[in-house]
Amino acid sequence: MVRDDPERAWPILLHLCEQSPNEEFESILAAGPMENLLSQHGPAFIERVEWEAARNPRVNHLLGGVWRFEMTDDVWQRVQRARRETW
Repeated sequence: MVRDDPERAWPILLHLCEQSPNEEFESILAAGPMENLLSQHGPAFIERVEWEAARNPRVNHLLGGVWRFEMTDDVWQRVQRARRETW
């Protein structure tokens, strides 16, 4: 869904982040859907991700587990500035 319908995937990803039962689940969200969203659709979504990370500590924490993968230089730099920690 992240690849083919990112607009639909985005609210689901946010919901899953809020309902995360544990760190293992969060690591899957970070290294999977969030990383893929930013790699495949980063220019279209980075502003929303930055906004959510600034207002929502759970989203900010999730960004800490995201690696660069295939993100553009600009998107990756913005991810690094938006997150408060890496893990």
